[in-house]
Amino acid sequence: MVEAWQRAAYKNPLLRQYLAHLGGPMPRNTLPWHALGERLYWQFVGSAPQTMWTPSPQGVEGGWYLGAMEWAQVYLWRSSVTEICDEMPDLPRHVISRKCMPFPIVFFSRETSCPLMTKDGVQIGSTNGMLLAHNEWGIGVAVDSTDPEGTSVMCRSEVRYGNVYPDDFNEETRKPALQILKMLAFLSSHIPRVESVKMGRPERRRMSKAGYAARTVEETVSVVDLRAYEGTGAGPNGTGKQVDRSHHWWVRGHWRAQWFASEKAHHPIWIESHIKGDQTKPLLDKVYNVNR
Repeated sequence: MVEAWQRAAYKNPLLRQYLAHLGGPMPRNTLPWHALGERLYWQFVGSAPQTMWTPSPQGVEGGWYLGAMEWAQVYLWRSSVTEICDEMPDLPRHVISRKCMPFPIVFFSRETSCPLMTKDGVQIGSTNGMLLAHNEWGIGVAVDSTDPEGTSVMCRSEVRYGNVYPDDFNEETRKPALQILKMLAFLSSHIPRVESVKMGRPERRRMSKAGYAARTVEETVSVVDLRAYEGTGAGPNGTGKQVDRSHHWWVRGHWRAQWFASEKAHHPIWIESHIKGDQTKPLLDKVYNVNR
């Protein structure tokens, strides 16, 4: 049955176009059809008999992830946005909320592949696509990877709702969980501009001509880009009250764990760099003394 699905998938003009795109020099996912093509490629590789699937923490079969992919909202992450998200400060200690996902199922497609490193800094492969799927117990995670020999491996993990970050994660799982939680928190912040964009007209025309339904032809991709800064500098997000001070100073951007009693969980909220104090008074210079 899997082989029959693969034969049918290979007839998809978008998948064939994406495979040709991958064969080009230094391919980058920059267009909506690239992200949708990568989702098809992810399914195509994941269903191949030679593809290895790591054990699932909840015993969920690989076919479940492949089926969930059909209903995933696809996000295309620009490299510039990914770099900013990665370089932002670590998330504060917080209880993981059941409402941290923007959709029940999402697929993240990066502009360029991301190296997979050991804790000792040795590259063991690369990855590009990430599937996150809501379950009653948490977020099921599946990440595609390719080792240096070209072998495809689908790595499965989980992020449980109600767990405390970083307390409930060990040395092996903390860094992957941080990446996922930070990307989700970044999407819910005011920093990015997320725009729904369809494939180009040529790609839609080819898909329609091949007999695909309107839902597939007109599907949109959420393109993640940077929003122009609109704050006034008076406080977090351009708001805040002036307080009578003898000086003013800069507060660096940081995450704040906002507690939601109704969920018994936190939402990480990004607080922009902003000025505090009386701006008519002298600027207080802060000197950071770093000792080893």
